[in-house]
Amino acid sequence: MMSPGHEIGFGLLANSAIDQHVNTRGRESDLDPVMAAHPDLLGIGIDQSAAIVVHGDSFFVVGGQVAIHDGKEHDGARYYFLSSGQAFDLRTRSLDTRDQTGEKYPLTLTVTTATRSQTKSGVKTVGVGLLESKDSSNPKSKRVGFECNVSLYSIGGNPYPARAESTNEIGILEREINTDKVRPYACKY
Repeated sequence: MMSPGHEIGFGLLANSAIDQHVNTRGRESDLDPVMAAHPDLLGIGIDQSAAIVVHGDSFFVVGGQVAIHDGKEHDGARYYFLSSGQAFDLRTRSLDTRDQTGEKYPLTLTVTTATRSQTKSGVKTVGVGLLESKDSSNPKSKRVGFECNVSLYSIGGNPYPARAESTNEIGILEREINTDKVRPYACKY
């Protein structure tokens, strides 16, 4: 990873070192020597089923998991994982918890298929997903077809915080690609 002549990447994210296919190839620790040699960098290991969407001074995970190497010890490892839907603050180099939903969104909508199209009012996503309770004592789940006026992702089994709004309507929390703000959207199912 630190072969002479291969230490500079694309420069897409300042002060970071990024590795790919981390979980699939068992390379969770591959960024450790990079971090030891360059402790000022943030290490980001992205699984092949994951992506990060960067906007301003934060990013959020879409699908899969992302390993964060911050130069600290985490339960015996030099990294910890962020899962789909979690956000990271690049200024503080910490998990962004501003959008934690608590009991306001007791359900999740896990998208399994999605097709996005452009409409006059923005993006519309039509797809199929699994609507389930976050309460482990009530593990009921329901397969639903849905339509939402926001971009939703099916890669990596993204769980979106959700709540029942009315008959055949749920509210979800989501970030549009061009913003780092999470906001509610109504979806019909």
